[in-house]
Amino acid sequence: MRKFIAIPLIVILAVGVGVFTYFYLQEANRLQDAQSEIAALEEDVSSLEGNVSSLEGNVSSLEARLSDSEATVSSLEVQLEGAQNALTAQQEANSVLAEEMKTMKDPRHFQSLAELTDWLYQDDADTRYAHVDLAHLAGILQVRALRDGYLLPMDWDVIAGRAYVGNSAVIGDSLYWVYADSDYTEWVAWVVPIPSHPLPED
Repeated sequence: MRKFIAIPLIVILAVGVGVFTYFYLQEANRLQDAQSEIAALEEDVSSLEGNVSSLEGNVSSLEARLSDSEATVSSLEVQLEGAQNALTAQQEANSVLAEEMKTMKDPRHFQSLAELTDWLYQDDADTRYAHVDLAHLAGILQVRALRDGYLLPMDWDVIAGRAYVGNSAVIGDSLYWVYADSDYTEWVAWVVPIPSHPLPED
């Protein structure tokens, strides 16, 4: 009786051990696969860390190049601003010179005695060149007037056999004498009125 009971128990135990062994081997295989995957992932992580390190180096290099580029751009902006300022100044100077050339190419007579005396008051030839002789001073006054677009020619007058040098100005129908060493003006004579701009237009 006991023999018949022991046999089934042995069979059941054997089947249990077999089933346990089967599942154990499956789990062992799964564990081994998982370990292989973990090892592969660790290699991938190591490779990614190397890539990250390389990328960080690239980023650092790019940041340095960007900083250099920004410094270059800043320097170029300063140079450009300087060039623009220089160009503006040159354009203004050219405009002034063009206007001066225009007035010198087409000088005119003074329109009034007040305009003549105001111009003489602002001009300092009589004090700046007081050391030169009168003829030279009259020539300087003539050139200065011409540069400002006015006609104030150097003139001669002979009184009692003595030559006097000065400048003459035609204003309307009047001729005025200008004493170059004092800027004093004196009415001389009536004249036939002439155009303010003597040079006829082409």
